[in-house]
Amino acid sequence: MSEDTFNARLTIPNVITSLRLLLLPPFVACVIFQSMPDAAGWPRWGAFGLFFVMAVTDMFDGYLARRLKQISRLGAMLDAVADKTLLFVSMLLLYVVGVRDISSEPHRIFHLPAWVFAAALGKDLFVTAGYWIVRSRTHDKRVSPGWMGKGCTTSQMLLVLAMLLWFVNPDAMEPVAIALFYIATILVMLTIASYSRQGWQQWRAGPIDVQSTQE
Repeated sequence: MSEDTFNARLTIPNVITSLRLLLLPPFVACVIFQSMPDAAGWPRWGAFGLFFVMAVTDMFDGYLARRLKQISRLGAMLDAVADKTLLFVSMLLLYVVGVRDISSEPHRIFHLPAWVFAAALGKDLFVTAGYWIVRSRTHDKRVSPGWMGKGCTTSQMLLVLAMLLWFVNPDAMEPVAIALFYIATILVMLTIASYSRQGWQQWRAGPIDVQSTQE
């Protein structure tokens, strides 16, 4: 079955992607619980562990899909939804709730800066809007995320992991997280530029021959 076929079969990569979505509610609960002043230690490690598993499966399901030749439009759609949902929810929680350090009095809370969250959200909104604008003219999506988009996603996941692990040693982990704030945001801007360049090229190329692409 070709990559362009909307394969609705229950493949192993699709099961792994679905598992990532199912782990999201307990992750949200752990992040909220750890932010409470009298929270135990397990929600902190639970939030880190769940996000780590979801981040690893994000790389693993794509590899398996290629290895097992089970690439499908359904799998690609599920993977994109899982990625964007995971990063949006986790970064929103870290912006609003933050992570709490209970080893000091008064307790310190480390929040994701508003500008980092705004940049990440803005990129997703820009890419989504650009996708539909280009598709309305070309009748097809021909823009690839490439290494820049993948690097941006990876840096954002590392950022979340660093913040979730901040409570272990705030003095050591905070500079790492702050560095990732800037790295992730720079990659966001570069990714937007890359998508804009590709989108403009496809827009100028004009509509494609839909019939020829289906032959």
